[in-house]
Amino acid sequence: MNIHDWRSRLVLQKCRLQKKVLIITLPFLKIPGSYPSIFPKADLSFISFQKHKGAISPDLREEKEIIDISKIENLNHHFKLVEQYWKTGSFWPQWQFLEGDFIRLSNAGFSIKKRDLVFYKKIIKQVSKLFASWIERFVIQNRIESICVYGRGHWSMNAAAAVARGLNIPLFVVERGILANTIIVDINMPFTFPGSIFRKNWREFLQIKVQRKKSLVSYKDTKWGVYLSYSSKTLKKKIIKYPLPLAIFIGQCHFDLNLSNAPFDDSLSFIKLCISRLPGNKWATLLYRPHPLSPEVFKTNKILIDQNHVIIDYSNPKYLFHKNPYIITWNSTLGLEASLFFNCEVKALDHSCYYKDVLDNPDHKIKFLEFLQEVSIKET
Repeated sequence: MNIHDWRSRLVLQKCRLQKKVLIITLPFLKIPGSYPSIFPKADLSFISFQKHKGAISPDLREEKEIIDISKIENLNHHFKLVEQYWKTGSFWPQWQFLEGDFIRLSNAGFSIKKRDLVFYKKIIKQVSKLFASWIERFVIQNRIESICVYGRGHWSMNAAAAVARGLNIPLFVVERGILANTIIVDINMPFTFPGSIFRKNWREFLQIKVQRKKSLVSYKDTKWGVYLSYSSKTLKKKIIKYPLPLAIFIGQCHFDLNLSNAPFDDSLSFIKLCISRLPGNKWATLLYRPHPLSPEVFKTNKILIDQNHVIIDYSNPKYLFHKNPYIITWNSTLGLEASLFFNCEVKALDHSCYYKDVLDNPDHKIKFLEFLQEVSIKET
């Protein structure tokens, strides 16, 4: 396969052929945002559960249940988010859009009981069926060719995915990319998920001899820089000069789809797993860096696990990466960024991690950067 044939098989090429696309959006996403660049020939329609300028917000009280709930997948991941959000005991700034969800549910006649997860699950299972039924009717009436969602975490995205599957039309999934200010589009699931087209394209790209025309990116920031902008000021702590050598455990959101089969279900069990995988006992400082979007609350900035003092650090990781730390993560994209852009030694514990072969084969790094430039699209 040559590079031209390979490019013709990319998901972005399929996107460029679409004529009528329905986009299920979230309240914090811009409309139209990057979607005209993704679907340059398409007539775009936007639907949002919450009221959003430029999008249709359906009146679910008028709908009849059509979609079987067994066909709406991954709702448990949304429930984990809400449960963790409520457990913090205060509004977690990064997920305050959930409060808008709760208000919208109440206005539609589905009043919820705060911190009553059992009742909330019952309501969402009902509402997701109504939402899916409304989308299904809209798709048929407007002759929509494909549906596009943002990730597969929020229940509304998975309701839309059920419709796409039931009507046998393409489902495009947008996620924030790895390079600065980019996004990556895949089919059915996010590009990081096992079995993604992204992974298939990467395996094929390794077999192609590419004559480099683009200059390689030299990117010394992290995607977390964007996430940190959502954080409260109390979490943006100053950089501390820790004793070296340094080991960092990079946390993730426990409701992330890519943690579905992880052997831990909270921060403490994850840290304990990381400690067990440390090579030797030479580390002067152990740090745990929670994901900026993960609702986690610690009473102190230091915890004792298996006779190891672990410091909870909320600073921007890029400043720590210059200290040549040893990094352990499950499959966080930040681990890939630390390896690609800061040349850190990184261990991904997830055997199906989408960038594990890049960590195992340093010679692949330049090739992977070339690949990312091919499959990414600039955010607008």
